[in-house]
Amino acid sequence: MQQLLTVELDELAAQYHTLFKIGKELLGESDVDRLLGMAMDRAIAISGAARGIIILFDSAARRWSCRICGSRISASVMPFSRILKSTMKCA
Repeated sequence: MQQLLTVELDELAAQYHTLFKIGKELLGESDVDRLLGMAMDRAIAISGAARGIIILFDSAARRWSCRICGSRISASVMPFSRILKSTMKCA
């Protein structure tokens, strides 16, 4: 029991350290486009996802925009990605 708790605490400490490191990197970035890209890259890496999407609303232009990211996008999701991209005027 004690050993299991120690392992769990070590894992939590490692996860906290990773999140702290990511937060520090993101806080150091002032360019919004690079910040969004970094945030998406880190979220994809941590979650193990194949891709991710950030959806933004530009209140001045009164329109939605999105960014689809991920290097492991399979052929089966490409039609969906293309539809989403064209519908929302994605970058």
